[in-house]
Amino acid sequence: MEIIAMRNVDWGKVKAILTIKTSEGFEIKNCKLVEGSHGLFVASPSVKGKDDQYHDIVWIPKENREELNRLASDIYDPSGEYSSLNQKTGIPA
Repeated sequence: MEIIAMRNVDWGKVKAILTIKTSEGFEIKNCKLVEGSHGLFVASPSVKGKDDQYHDIVWIPKENREELNRLASDIYDPSGEYSSLNQKTGIPA
C-alpha cells in the first residue's frame, strides 16, 4: 500500500485529501487526513446518507489503518509541498 497523491485542505480538522494505491493496484481516492485528539489519522472516503449521517464506502482493516496512518503522518507537510509525490502520478499538487 502506498500514498500516491496528497493535497492540503482547510476544512477544520481535515488537513489533507489523499489517494491510496493498494498492492493489487486499486486506487482509493478522497481519503481524509484528520487531526484527532491523539494525532493525525486517515479516514475512509464517505457518503452522506438519507439519514444525514456519513457512511464509509471503503473499510480498511486495523493493521492496514495503522500502517496508513504512519505513512500519511510521515508524508504530511503543513506547507502543502507534495510536488515530488504528485509528480509521479500526474496529479496537480
